[in-house]
Amino acid sequence: MRVYQCGKRWYVEDSYNPKRYRRSAGRTKREALLKLGEIERYKEVWIENVKSASVNRELALLRHMLRKAIDWDYLRKENPASRVKQFKEPSGRVRYLSFEEREQLLEACKRTGIEDFHCHSLRHTFASYRVMAGVDIRTVQVLMGHKDIKMTMRYSHLSKRYLRKAVNRMVTNWSQVEDAPVEQSPKLRS
Repeated sequence: MRVYQCGKRWYVEDSYNPKRYRRSAGRTKREALLKLGEIERYKEVWIENVKSASVNRELALLRHMLRKAIDWDYLRKENPASRVKQFKEPSGRVRYLSFEEREQLLEACKRTGIEDFHCHSLRHTFASYRVMAGVDIRTVQVLMGHKDIKMTMRYSHLSKRYLRKAVNRMVTNWSQVEDAPVEQSPKLRS
């Protein structure tokens, strides 16, 4: 898809195998580029060539650029990309290495001569083991160099065994609270 000017009018040209279509889009290049239908069509055409996450990243960039154009008074209307829905993305990989797999990997790296190998090279494993070792998520964020805590949350996964232990600790703590004597609260002065 491309936008071009011919005389005083701007046109949008779409190419669908094997034909090309040309439509009048407005008197200014801005009108031609910012029509909601064009953004939707572009999104649908582009998804055939790349993954949904790539389309979503470009839509987010476009949305931000149009928001800035409105802030700087280049556009006076609402953001045409704000109504464009993003594609669903896969939730991502949740697996991390077990302790035995981690040890085997480190041994294999030593045998094959891979130098300068650190847990940081295995971001999911690094974050997951740090959080399960009791390091708070903010510290893990700083260690991993993330600007946003949400990114750190994507990398840190909790094992079922760790979650089971947390629930058992919670049950133990509640049983201790139930056994503790109830203190009377001090009387408040009126």
